[in-house]
Amino acid sequence: MATALAERPNLIKNFEEFEEDTSHRRHRFTGDDLTRMEEVGILDPETKYELLDGEVLEIMAAKPPHDAIVGLVAEVLRRIFGSGYIAREEKGIRLGIYFDPHPDVAVVRGDQRKFYQRFPTQDDIALVVEVADSSVSFDRRRKQEAYAFGELPEYWIVNLVNEQVEVYRHPAEGRYAQFTVHKPGDELTPLAAPDVRVSVSELLIVD
Repeated sequence: MATALAERPNLIKNFEEFEEDTSHRRHRFTGDDLTRMEEVGILDPETKYELLDGEVLEIMAAKPPHDAIVGLVAEVLRRIFGSGYIAREEKGIRLGIYFDPHPDVAVVRGDQRKFYQRFPTQDDIALVVEVADSSVSFDRRRKQEAYAFGELPEYWIVNLVNEQVEVYRHPAEGRYAQFTVHKPGDELTPLAAPDVRVSVSELLIVD
């Protein structure tokens, strides 16, 4: 879940016209900018932020169902991927200079020592997962664009509203070319672990 760092009235009805105005230019922050702003105290140290296409977004506090499913998904993915991978919960990744998203779960190659001094990047990441309750539209649009731009091979949304897992694969030109929906009773096979099966029911708590 994320929200704009500063909410302001929408005074521009046609954003494309603004983009064409040569008297102003949109400034995009970089991942290094975000790190420096956190280090010098410009940003609240008690708040989590992520960077999407140069825009700094505040990550809002999650509710218990979201936190529980994040932990559950991480447990399942650690088990099925096994040694050689770690499942990181709500930690940053770096996808180019303008993208530092914080997926709810990221399955990355290696161990914790590998990322002592850097964020995981595209070559490290096997799978990213977002758990969506109030953030379904945001995760389908902004997060999908970020992960596709970063050429991450596979992105899952564990959709708590519709009780389903949405799978995005094969990034191309800032979008995923393949999209499928899976319900409880279905099984998933991650691209990076073709010999394993995970039940959708393991990733959801369905009454």
